[in-house]
Amino acid sequence: MNKKVVVFGSLNRDYYFELLRFPNKGETVFSNITGIDFGGKGLNQLFACSLLGAKHCFIGTIGDDDAGFALQVFFKNNNITHILNKTKDLYTGTAYIFVEKETGENSIIVNSGANYSKEVSFDKIFFNLGDIASSVFEVPQHLIIRFFSKAKSQGAKTVLNPSPSLQIDPLLKELVDVFIVNETELMSLFEVYNIKTEKSETAISFLQKKGFPQKDVAIVLTLGDKGALLYDKGNCYEFSSQKTNVVDTTGAGDCFSGALCTALSRGCDLQTAVKFAVKMAGMTVQYPGTTSSYQKAFGK
Repeated sequence: MNKKVVVFGSLNRDYYFELLRFPNKGETVFSNITGIDFGGKGLNQLFACSLLGAKHCFIGTIGDDDAGFALQVFFKNNNITHILNKTKDLYTGTAYIFVEKETGENSIIVNSGANYSKEVSFDKIFFNLGDIASSVFEVPQHLIIRFFSKAKSQGAKTVLNPSPSLQIDPLLKELVDVFIVNETELMSLFEVYNIKTEKSETAISFLQKKGFPQKDVAIVLTLGDKGALLYDKGNCYEFSSQKTNVVDTTGAGDCFSGALCTALSRGCDLQTAVKFAVKMAGMTVQYPGTTSSYQKAFGK
């Protein structure tokens, strides 16, 4: 029987700009394509879960404003199960996404707004054995600790994507079953350097020396168009991605996280889950946008 995925995370109104190239310091450039989408690392991840058929629930905070209302309509129109907290003290989160046309690479400026509300209620969410609880660093760590503590006490598995890269609270680190990190985040969390040049076995040994001896915790290292690595129970597994026409990489990492959580909720082992996540994330980079690219990639 499939379990549910519960994501506590960020949600934003996204403003999208496609550029011929990124501007230099002090330079003005024109955007030839603009658009408005919905995103935030938490919402992106949960939306991927929803489109891939996972039982799901999203927990987040919006402001009492037009963007917050639009997000509520988005949840309703897409049949997303959600528990939204509303605050009058902060505006709904906003992101400005700049994408270079030729490479598909992006730069993002985020105003967290209501995502960093200091108080969020988890009273209405309950976990069953085997459920998946997932979060990101676009919400306060002290709230993630409360969320994960409740999840683990009720038998759920916890998945953390510590992005954007920040110093992690030691209490939170102890509550995580699976870390999903890119190379920058890996270096920040575990002081691992030059991971690209390290052989898998050497990297594992290095991780163990830098505070990662736990046998019951796994690290998934995402490598963009090169695929991913899985460090689990002292072993390393490599997963390559298929070459594809890259249009926009925005949200691909969030889709990866959502797809991995979806696979875990279906009872898949971590190796199968990572393989599935690499494939799903690779499909989304062929389309512009964040949540809208998922819909196009998955034919929804």
